[in-house]
Amino acid sequence: MSSSSEKEDQDREDGVLLDSDEPQAQDDKREGGKGEEGGLKKELSLFNSVTFVVGSIVGSGIYITASNTVKYSGSIGLSLVMWLLGSLVAVAGGLSYMEIATLIPSSGGDYAYLREMYSFGRRGERKRERRGEEETRGEEDLTLKDGDGEGFFVTFGSLLGFLFGWSTVVLIRPASNAVQLLTFGKYFSHALLLVGGIWGGATSELVTILAVISGIILTLINIFSVKLTAHIMNISGIAKISCMIFISCIGVWTYAKGDYSDNFDNVFDGTSTCIGDISLALYSVLWTYDGWNSLIYTVEETKNAEKNLPKGILIGVPIVTVCYLFVNWSYYISLNKHEILSSEATALTLGNVTLGSIGVLLISVSVSISTLGTGLIGMYSGSRVAYVLARDGSLMNTFSGLHNQWNTPIQAILLQSILTLLYVLVGNIGHIINGLSPVMWLFYCLSFIGLLIMRYTKRNIKRPFKVWTPVPMVMICSALFLITVPLVFVSGERWYILLGLILVLTGAPVYLLLVHNKYRPAVFTRISSMITDVSNKIFYTSSFNNTEDITIEYSYQ
Repeated sequence: MSSSSEKEDQDREDGVLLDSDEPQAQDDKREGGKGEEGGLKKELSLFNSVTFVVGSIVGSGIYITASNTVKYSGSIGLSLVMWLLGSLVAVAGGLSYMEIATLIPSSGGDYAYLREMYSFGRRGERKRERRGEEETRGEEDLTLKDGDGEGFFVTFGSLLGFLFGWSTVVLIRPASNAVQLLTFGKYFSHALLLVGGIWGGATSELVTILAVISGIILTLINIFSVKLTAHIMNISGIAKISCMIFISCIGVWTYAKGDYSDNFDNVFDGTSTCIGDISLALYSVLWTYDGWNSLIYTVEETKNAEKNLPKGILIGVPIVTVCYLFVNWSYYISLNKHEILSSEATALTLGNVTLGSIGVLLISVSVSISTLGTGLIGMYSGSRVAYVLARDGSLMNTFSGLHNQWNTPIQAILLQSILTLLYVLVGNIGHIINGLSPVMWLFYCLSFIGLLIMRYTKRNIKRPFKVWTPVPMVMICSALFLITVPLVFVSGERWYILLGLILVLTGAPVYLLLVHNKYRPAVFTRISSMITDVSNKIFYTSSFNNTEDITIEYSYQ
């Protein structure tokens, strides 16, 4: 690393961000980004933003969460309210993230945001003011002396950024992938049994075996062919939309025949009054809406981003909401409450009740393709997060290895694959979602709090887009509700929730021992280098040379 780069990194850790410093330029230097001059081209339109939001949100959730939503809500009426509430949360959260994205236009997402938000202080502001006047003086002259002014100093952004990256690599991404693979196993097993002349519930062993096999296949696709990955993603997108349209048409057809259930006669009968159950219903709904913040990764490539990104949220999320409400309406109009509650694959039950074996076959194949594509995307993105963290010095350097022929991060892909298959062995989709959701909302909460912090620490910086202040405040309260209420009031899921939070906390000692230069034993560096050399020879890869970049210094004063 050059001396100027070391200086910039130390300034960032000391809470300094010069007016001339471009956040993206620094992010590019740190993560090996694109060139410093032209950057990424602004080619994405408002239409692209809308389709990006829709494509990012719609996944397997709408096919697996209906039963849990009704189960924990207690009634059809409250479950529909949950779906509308989920839409409002997605819009509010998305708009809050748009302010962050236009203020910190970095492609690093939450990883970059948390690093920036939580590294601040008056000492840094004073240093910035004095640097322009005393640029030729030594660094020691730029620090505050006793009596030089009141000040505070906060710089734990790198730790929070690392914890987010750590959680994404070891929990958020692989656990999400496991949900997709298990959903694939549930739906595809019925297709196999139907082709074999058997109709009935697939055994958990068959579901797990199919999930593991599909995970191995997706791993090989990610390793050998980025182009094939892209083609499968496109096919998956078509399958997602086609399946939702097909299910909605079934509901309309059932209603037109007059052969519908009585779910809407007493729509709020059985409504749950347990706050813990309501929070779990929200988990299922918000899991299905997750992806509302996906536009943060397009801010550098979107034309007129300060206007088109918020519009993308305000148009895209309602489109998804309408689709979700139609699909759920089809479930509720075609199936009675008992059929919904007893089904782990609601769309399959719908197909069987209304169209028989042909409905089961069409829906199972469509959902299987959809979930495979979503799982492939998840494994792709998760491996890239691990790769970037390793290249940034926040994970072992071996995970920054790229294959010399295929140019894919094999070690990072294998890491994601192994972790995904371990979560598959949990077997229960509900347990995985309930353990994963508090972790996701913990980091969302930190970002919303960071947004309010930047209203003070960056109050003089022009904001291309500014969300109404009560919006992030409401989101903070919502996030705290989703983190604490299930932990306190839902004893049956407490272990899974605690396990997810514990996995986040394990990142702290990893950071101190492996990343933070002050506490990292020299033997760890030697072992890491040895493992990197061996893995590069085995997988025919070349790792990013970050021998100097891996040092992250703090200056707690």
